[in-house]
Amino acid sequence: MSKLSEYLGAEGFEAPEDDGFDGEYTLLPTAWYPVEITKVKIKDNANGSGARFVVEFTIFGEKYAGRKVWNGAGFNFIHTSQQCQAIGQQQLGKLTRACGYGENDRLRDEDELLNKQLDVFVETKAGTGEYKDSNVATKFATLGTGGKKEDSPAKPAQPPVAYTPPQQAQAQTSSGVQQSSPAPAQTPAGGSKRPWER
Repeated sequence: MSKLSEYLGAEGFEAPEDDGFDGEYTLLPTAWYPVEITKVKIKDNANGSGARFVVEFTIFGEKYAGRKVWNGAGFNFIHTSQQCQAIGQQQLGKLTRACGYGENDRLRDEDELLNKQLDVFVETKAGTGEYKDSNVATKFATLGTGGKKEDSPAKPAQPPVAYTPPQQAQAQTSSGVQQSSPAPAQTPAGGSKRPWER
């Protein structure tokens, strides 16, 4: 009995219908997408300069459901360069806030982010050398906001200003200076009314 038969039985293997996938995905259009975090890894940098926070996002919704996108090579949340580390921690902070973490919340385990849903902005990163162009998640927002800024607090409504018709008589200002009201508009020749006076 062959090994294949051990696994598939006497019926053997029947090839499923071709799904048309040729091994290469077309790039996603630059846009916001609803995603779920499906994988999180912390990887050491190859040169020992620190560690990167790498996140896999899976798109859901009507368009491109099931497609995966990553945050590039990851956030350098630990790095020998203070500037690189500060940038990486800022990026990680934006991600956690989009996942619902508040100012006083702390992320203690990378797996806490698994299954969190949010919106990500996907852009195309130009390839270099042997690497082709690829999609990268570059911005993060609370699910459903599509990256829109939260509305600023509403300003208190101002009371409407009452319309005051021109006065025929002269008005006296508080300074005591006499101020003339505008002269009434002239009626067109022939005594006809203006369009707004009909």
